[in-house]
Amino acid sequence: SKLYYRRALACEQLREMSQAVDDMAQALRQAKQRNVPPAEQHRLKGEVDRLQRLKKRDGEYKAKKNIQAENERTAEVERVQGGTLRPKEVKSKQNVVSETYLAESDLSHWTLGEVREAVRGICHSGQSGCRIEIT
Repeated sequence: SKLYYRRALACEQLREMSQAVDDMAQALRQAKQRNVPPAEQHRLKGEVDRLQRLKKRDGEYKAKKNIQAENERTAEVERVQGGTLRPKEVKSKQNVVSETYLAESDLSHWTLGEVREAVRGICHSGQSGCRIEIT
């Protein structure tokens, strides 16, 4: 059991994940056969699960790297052969925001006029006899 456990850890360090998972699973099987305490079996089962997750992530990473390498090979061939580039879009040099957009969305001048009309003619008389009138 210890032999497989240690070899699994060594394989993990060497990034040989499928061998590491196999060795750790073998260590767990031997631990069950030899009636090792349940705590140790539980720890080994956790290690097997952890290594399986690492193996899955490692496989995904390798697949991604293979795709990137293939794309790079294709791009290198195009660079060497002098492939044509897509034409760049020429943008006009006019303002992005049009005057009609500002006229439609900036309503502060209208709001100010409405507020002036609403408060015009209001009178307030204070306790001291003062009078405030808005014209």
